[in-house]
Amino acid sequence: MKRTLETCLAIAGLVAGGVARADDIIIVDTVAELQAAMVPTNAGRTIHVVAGDYPIAQGLVVPDGVTLEGEGVLDIAPGGLPVERGSGLTRILATSSLSGDVITLGDGSRIRGLKIEDVAGRPFLNTVVVTSEGDVVAAEIIECVLVNPNPAGVPLNGPSGRALAVYSRNMQNPDLPPYEGSVISAKLSGSILISRGGIFATNFAAESSVSLDVDRSIIGGGLGSDGGVSRPDSVHDSVTTIRSRGNWYRGPTANGSGWSVTAGSGPPSTVFGPIGATVRNTIRVHSVDDRIDGVTVGITSHGARRFFPLTFQGPLSDNHVELTLINTTISATRTDMMVWGAGSPIVGSPGDNNSVRLLMRGVTGSDKPSSFGNAYDSTGVIAPGTNRLEIVGNPTAFEHTIDDVKPPPVELFTTCDSDCD
Repeated sequence: MKRTLETCLAIAGLVAGGVARADDIIIVDTVAELQAAMVPTNAGRTIHVVAGDYPIAQGLVVPDGVTLEGEGVLDIAPGGLPVERGSGLTRILATSSLSGDVITLGDGSRIRGLKIEDVAGRPFLNTVVVTSEGDVVAAEIIECVLVNPNPAGVPLNGPSGRALAVYSRNMQNPDLPPYEGSVISAKLSGSILISRGGIFATNFAAESSVSLDVDRSIIGGGLGSDGGVSRPDSVHDSVTTIRSRGNWYRGPTANGSGWSVTAGSGPPSTVFGPIGATVRNTIRVHSVDDRIDGVTVGITSHGARRFFPLTFQGPLSDNHVELTLINTTISATRTDMMVWGAGSPIVGSPGDNNSVRLLMRGVTGSDKPSSFGNAYDSTGVIAPGTNRLEIVGNPTAFEHTIDDVKPPPVELFTTCDSDCD
């Protein structure tokens, strides 16, 4: 039964003080009404979806400036993280016939109080997407539950199997110029992600930026993020920024790592054809009071990763990671941290002038082995060339302020208590 406008406004907390007008709110309680409301003429309005199940056979594109909200309420557990209630939910459910991502968010849009579920057997697609083709897009996900039961990967058309994917697109059409100049930002707060792919945040376009804020959420499937990935067009001068506060990143994850953070790379597959250069890309991750557990490797980070020789994959140079961990807790089954200036699973130099700058304060590990260094290939540690890992501080401070993380070699610290040699 359709609820009265006054009831829905009260649920949304919009009645008191005349915050909302009747013509600002559209109330829907059928799939047909939901799909019909996703039109640009509703910019600036709130689409209120009454509690119930909404199986959709086509993806929803939330128009610019629209708030799409349900009636789901997440409780807050001790420690400030959300807990899902079992009843009174607004559930948007992908059907097996749906093609495309379940929900794509427009500029200035937000979703709130929804449970959005993909269905098993729909490969190469995602639950919620914030993306751009050379435009500016900013969106918010507030107190939602996002579910994706499918395997995570990065096929030809972009990421797949992710609960949340935030990325700039690559044209992948040799007859058209590549997309450049995308500016994308997303905020995730008080939400629960249930998947093996978790969050994906990457630039596939040159001279672009991705910014993601994650606050007080539970991220099943972890975080996979890059400054720039060429596939096949060259990605250069792009920046990804992740700010994470008070979140729980939990496994299992698609690649075994709770976090995978790389400044510059290409795809680990030949299906894209020859891969362009990946240069001058940056990723910055700033973590405060986060928890990573249930994973094989806590954090994996590289300034650059090369998967193919120069005859197939262009140069990787001048890519940079800034990784800041404050009061981060890591619980891994095999390796707490694997952080390198550059690395490659093949023989040969992984690139030039790539770097990671790592700052850790109050970090607690699980006393598993860690791996730190300047450069490696398939044979093991190699001469670094111009690739480097810099750990801010000195060995003594590390020993006194970091618990149960195996200490890095002393020569990697930016300052030393005595001669690092």
